Amino acid sequence: MALGLDRSTLFFPDRALLSTPESRGVEYEDVWLTTADDVKLHGWWVPGQKQTTLLWFHGNAGNVSFRLDLLAGLVNRVGCGLFVFDYRGYGLSEGQPTEKGTYLDAQAALDWLRNRDDVDSSKIVYYGVSLGASVAARLGVHNPPAALILDAPMPGVIRMARAKSRMLVLLSKLFLRARYDTLAAIRCVQSPVLVFHGEIDEVVPIQLGREVYEAAPGPKEWRPIPGASHNDTYTVAGSAYFEAIKEFLAKYAD
Repeated sequence: MALGLDRSTLFFPDRALLSTPESRGVEYEDVWLTTADDVKLHGWWVPGQKQTTLLWFHGNAGNVSFRLDLLAGLVNRVGCGLFVFDYRGYGLSEGQPTEKGTYLDAQAALDWLRNRDDVDSSKIVYYGVSLGASVAARLGVHNPPAALILDAPMPGVIRMARAKSRMLVLLSKLFLRARYDTLAAIRCVQSPVLVFHGEIDEVVPIQLGREVYEAAPGPKEWRPIPGASHNDTYTVAGSAYFEAIKEFLAKYAD
């Protein structure tokens, strides 16, 4: 039952791709890779003009094609190489999503990047959005990145429930298997961290994102975005969002 509830309450995948990076004038390569437990995943590789590469982890809804404007902004305004992929059960990727599965997917994506001759493994930056921030932080525990960018991170499933009510905490512990404990993970990551968060985020209140930021032990930057909610940080902030990433990478990952 727990696994079924995880899928119905935490994961909202969409199988249909809305479009491809080509629709935003971005050249890309279709990628297929296989995880350690033999699940076939789909992704897009976009070569960059810089040595730095962003490994991007999307949130719990849609698929990679739902953030093509962000992808184009990163490519055109930041200039790094970019690898985006769908977790199992999302887009063209096989399987069904689980917490453990997303961690296996993340490791497979990183391994694929590390095996490319045109990627400098010492300059791979993880970039996680919403639930993807949890996946990115967890990957960083045993595979430290050059830097870590988090957008609208949640501290964890139980902490999110506690922020709403004690009853939700009990229900989460009883019926949900997934934990996505970002706080526990980020405390083990010494890499520099940049955290964005919308000031009127209706899904993950900004004070919870601040908890993730405060828990990071290494160099860190906090970028609250006035007027932004959960899914529109980069559109509300506009060019300032991408400039913040460029400045951060120039310090720690270029």
